Amino acid sequence: MSVENALADVNNVMANTLGVRPKSTLWGCLHDIRFLLLRMAYGEALNADCGGGSSSSNFLLALYQLYTADMFATNAEHDESPEVSKHARNLSYGFLLGEDIVDLPTFDRNLNSRSKRLERGVAESAPMAALCSILFYNVEDETGSGTKKGKCPSPTGKAPSPTRQWEVNKDKFLAGLIRCAGHRHSLGLTDSGCATSK
Repeated sequence: MSVENALADVNNVMANTLGVRPKSTLWGCLHDIRFLLLRMAYGEALNADCGGGSSSSNFLLALYQLYTADMFATNAEHDESPEVSKHARNLSYGFLLGEDIVDLPTFDRNLNSRSKRLERGVAESAPMAALCSILFYNVEDETGSGTKKGKCPSPTGKAPSPTRQWEVNKDKFLAGLIRCAGHRHSLGLTDSGCATSK
């Protein structure tokens, strides 16, 4: 009961801050993780927002938030609209497709504004796509995506299963994160843009 009360308080704070009630707790949690990691990447202190915490405790907070997001994803499959969970689970596939398109040798970055929008969209979606891939497609067995039961296959040098999307495509996600950092640098951003004005 105390968890439900705490979540209700969080939703009220978000509604008062944003002016609208979030449609999904899952997306709110995923964005919180993204903002936390972005602030940590810029070395911003979080003590103004939460009263303290070292880098290691903030990293542990991110892991607990990933666990909470997994719980919200399961909840979204049953209690919220199934499309919410499906959208989050398929976001990383859309990113991988976009990354493949902009990495083609025939992709002309100077062709038109649509090409530039696609490249910018791929760069900006990289952090959330990487989070969703780690959360939903980093399975330990070959039974299918989203399952976390079973034994991890022995390290025989064999290529990972396609159900391990993060493991198979880690280089594409990391290239996307580097592209995102380059995009932020080209915009002249010197901080995360998430810091509060307290």
